[in-house]
Amino acid sequence: MPATFSLQRLLRRQGMRSTDQRHAIIDALRRIGPASPSDIHQELLTSRHYLSPVTVYRNLAAFFDAGLIHKHPSDGRYFLCSAIGIRGPHELLQCTRCGRVQEVRSNNWKDLPKRIERGYGFRISSCVIATFGVCDECEI
Repeated sequence: MPATFSLQRLLRRQGMRSTDQRHAIIDALRRIGPASPSDIHQELLTSRHYLSPVTVYRNLAAFFDAGLIHKHPSDGRYFLCSAIGIRGPHELLQCTRCGRVQEVRSNNWKDLPKRIERGYGFRISSCVIATFGVCDECEI
């Protein structure tokens, strides 16, 4: 995710207002990485941003709908999108030891949604592929 000044442009481009609350939530996600809404709320309280849990939930939902963040398919944690505006499947690599989630972009899965739609008659609205393993830092 670009620096805060670029966040204003991203929000406007998505038809969203740029508010201090939204910046605080994005900054909290930058600091703590993948997190549940309650973890994000606690981080905001720790950093002296007194937002209600409802405000956090509503903004996370708006960010998700705008494609600025992802929600991990297996554990529901939110994290920043590193490929904003890029269509197609998102590949997530999650370390089973430290919990770190890394988003990668490749052409490996590019045609998967179309193949599924053709083969199963299932209309896909989004596609996230999660792969679990151990990251380099935990292997050491």
